[in-house]
This record gives sequence, C-alpha cells and structure tokens, in this order.
Amino acid sequence: MLSFLTRRDVSEGPMGIRLAVAALLLTGPAWPAVAEGLPRYDVSGHCGRVAVVAGKARSPEMREACERREQEAHAILTQTWPTLSPAAQGRCLWAAHAYDRTYATLHDCVRLELEAMERRRRWGS
Repeated sequence: MLSFLTRRDVSEGPMGIRLAVAALLLTGPAWPAVAEGLPRYDVSGHCGRVAVVAGKARSPEMREACERREQEAHAILTQTWPTLSPAAQGRCLWAAHAYDRTYATLHDCVRLELEAMERRRRWGS
C-alpha cells in the first residue's frame, strides 16, 4: 500500500512521519466499512515479546502486567465496541492492526472515538 515510502523517508524525523501519515490518510484504511465483532489478537505472543524486551529480571512481572492489561481492555471492548459506528470501528481496527494488534491499542482508539462522539454531541456538531 505504501510501497513508495521507504524506511528512510519515515525515519527522517517529523517530515518523514508527516509524509507517512499523509499517505495513510490519502489511501485510507484497508478495512471493511463494517467490522464483524472484535478481532482475535495473540495476547500470549505479544506479552511474551514484551517480557523478552523487559529483560530476564523483570520478565515475569512484565508479562503478567501485559496480560492483565490486555484482559481488562478486552472486557471493556466487549461493552463499548457495539456502540461505535462502523466507520469508527474500521478506523480503530486499522489503527490497532497498523500499530501492534493488541486489545489495549484497540481500546485506546475506541476510547478516543467515544470521547469525540461525546464532544460532537455536546457541542451540536
């Protein structure tokens, strides 16, 4: 999708990041307009990678904290996900997929979408 951007383009600081974001916005998410429920993410695999990065001394506690956060995010998502519009679901799926495919990331996006919906409702726009 972004084959015209190189790793060097994105790593050249703010301008490279702006180019990458602009390209993503222009091409749009590759997700369907309507999401079919919550995705399945590999929590164990992700948290295992987090534990490895944390180092041997902190590995068990980091893995446990990661898995706890993922479980909490999933529990909240089961309640909030159906309240989002299909477009918002698509944006959040795309963001989580592009970043790290975790429930925590998906939850963060959903929370921001819900806050934006509330602001629009409150301000009548």
